[in-house]
Amino acid sequence: MKFGNGDRVMYVSGSHGTSTNNPLAGSYCECVGVVTSISQFRDTLFTIHVEWDNGTGNTYNESDLVLVADGGEINPNIAFRSNKVR
Repeated sequence: MKFGNGDRVMYVSGSHGTSTNNPLAGSYCECVGVVTSISQFRDTLFTIHVEWDNGTGNTYNESDLVLVADGGEINPNIAFRSNKVR
């Protein structure tokens, strides 16, 4: 698991569409959120709950998210490894 409670993240996969509760990076809805809980779904699958800075929240898989730096910028090393930033 590459995320922990309190981590700042952005939604980058686009697999859940784009809306205020799925604020895709690079879209008009883009914002940063904080991981509030993580549940193990299967042996290697996790459900990650994120509360977005815009007041909404949603749940994601690891592949949907990337860590961001304290200033809200996507960490380029993590984005490159995830190959999800468009």
